[in-house]
Amino acid sequence: MSIPHSKAQHRALPAATTRPGGLQRAEILVLVAATLVGIGSFLVYLRENRLMEYGDAIAHAQIARRIIDSPTPGISQLGGVWPPLPHLLALPFIWADWLFFSGAGPGLLSVACQVLATWLVFRLARLIGLGTIPSLTAAAVILANPNLRYMQSTGMTELPLIAATVAAVYLLVHWSQTGSLRSFVLLVLSVLAATAIRYEGWVLWGAVLAALALIMLVRRQDRAKTVDYVPYYVVFSSLFIIGWMAWNKIILGTGWLGFLNGTYAEANIWVGANEVAIGHPIVAFKTYWYAMVLLFGQATLVLAVAGLLLFLLRDRLDTRTIGVLVLLFPVPFFTFALFAGQRPMYVPQISGSYYNVRFALQMLPLIALMLGVTVQAAGDLLQHARLHLRSFAPRPGITPRVRTATAGGAVAALALLTVLAAPGTTVVLVEPVLAATIDNRTQDEAIGACLAPLVGSRPRMLMENHGNELALFYSGVDMGNVVYEGSYKLWDDALAHPADYVDWIYMRNAPGREDAVWSALHDNAAALAPFRVVMQTDGAVLYGRTSLVGSGEPSTCTLPANAPPT
Repeated sequence: MSIPHSKAQHRALPAATTRPGGLQRAEILVLVAATLVGIGSFLVYLRENRLMEYGDAIAHAQIARRIIDSPTPGISQLGGVWPPLPHLLALPFIWADWLFFSGAGPGLLSVACQVLATWLVFRLARLIGLGTIPSLTAAAVILANPNLRYMQSTGMTELPLIAATVAAVYLLVHWSQTGSLRSFVLLVLSVLAATAIRYEGWVLWGAVLAALALIMLVRRQDRAKTVDYVPYYVVFSSLFIIGWMAWNKIILGTGWLGFLNGTYAEANIWVGANEVAIGHPIVAFKTYWYAMVLLFGQATLVLAVAGLLLFLLRDRLDTRTIGVLVLLFPVPFFTFALFAGQRPMYVPQISGSYYNVRFALQMLPLIALMLGVTVQAAGDLLQHARLHLRSFAPRPGITPRVRTATAGGAVAALALLTVLAAPGTTVVLVEPVLAATIDNRTQDEAIGACLAPLVGSRPRMLMENHGNELALFYSGVDMGNVVYEGSYKLWDDALAHPADYVDWIYMRNAPGREDAVWSALHDNAAALAPFRVVMQTDGAVLYGRTSLVGSGEPSTCTLPANAPPT
């Protein structure tokens, strides 16, 4: 790898990256491999019934389902906490009960996002000047990571965000090299999509804006065009951010920042006051670093850091490739979020447990690219050595005959070994299994199993959604019969006069986890007069309309004790 000393000495971009027309053979290989790995991993986890291990995966699926299956269906069921695009995209995949309850529907969406992200990582590697073998290495690093292979099989929102992020960076770099208006428009749309997928996309919005402004300012001859590009980017790529704030303020009535500080969005719901990273920036950074070590392996990270340094030395902030550095944004963002107490993350090295380690998965595209840079540099070094030895060989018989492609392939294989040598445990799968003990998931599954034969598909039930998502999911109760806090114009009236609206009332009364139904009704004898207790557990009570269930003793639902998983 040569390091240029002036702008004039920068290497020419490979012709194959800008050639119009069909896909290259290497691209087809990447697409085929990504599809096979994606579908294969999906089928394995589907067979093992692992697609819904994350409680959030269940909650995301329920939000999408309620748009079409609710006492008050419609887009109001999107709520105002999680950005809505993943739920809207999941609509075609959750209409059938099997697709919904197995998690297969939302998982297929993540598989498609993985294929798109892997293909664009390969194209981005070619765009920044890497050869075919280093670019294939970058794509292989994506596919070889076991944590990505699990997350791309679930209905979580990490893969849609990764796909939108890589698309935005690819289009930013392509625009910076070609000035293509089409690339710029698609860049705006990609960032717009990212902001509607996860709030990290809002940080991506700012990172792309900074890179775009820097590119325009450094290119003095193009400075006049800044008046065109930057304002257009700001206006059109921020449409969702503005719209989401207006949605919370005008439609939901929770305020402009209701998604941040509303009843169900406050950070203190999931961030404890004693988080070790709060107020300690070094601890916050170390937490995120250890999360990356857990997901990618230390050797891979070392090679990626070396690749980043080589990239900076090679390009010296060249405006044609500087956009790649946007992929660094998760590190400062999550470090600050942990420091400020906006996001929790636990790693064994600091907290002794796992929680939200999956946040580090957003660094995988940059790590894959920088590993490709390392492979390129090592291949160039081997080629230099080959030419040097040839010129000083004492006799023709010992002249090295190692071809550049072979040398590059050997380096790529060694780099991939560091990926495969990482801890084989799929940390992002261990995390929800361990968290199940803390989050009372075992009890919620048992409560759901008890609810199913009692309620079945019979008339409506009053049940708060927040905190009861798992119990409802595992009960199999038709969501169209559940009046919850998002049931427009029904919730408050049903809490005040339940007999006029429902035949079943579910209350969670676990100490410290009491829900809104319990708070409103448990001591309201008049409201509960038409009902009697039909199920009682240590953490929940189910009332049924007396005229429907008759008299008799309430059933007792035996809950298993929480025990650490084996």
